Amino acid sequence: MTVGRLASSTFVVTPKRERVIAAKLVVGLAVWQRRRAWPVLLGFVWFLIALAPTNSIVPFKDFIAERHLYVSLAGFAMIAGWGFARGRAG
Repeated sequence: MTVGRLASSTFVVTPKRERVIAAKLVVGLAVWQRRRAWPVLLGFVWFLIALAPTNSIVPFKDFIAERHLYVSLAGFAMIAGWGFARGRAG
């Protein structure tokens, strides 16, 4: 019995693919749990929409520009507040 060789087009996980896979998993989980955890979906969508205009659509020369995260982090604050309130209630 011989073991076949892997094709040259094997799936290689790069950092960019890791981010895409992670985003798809988070969105899929939020959509799956949308009835019970709709604030998580709302917070995640808020984060993505608020970050979209500054996310490489127009290239910036800034090396580090955390000021672009100020409004979008409100989405994660929504998620954290919902989780805290849910933990205190249950």
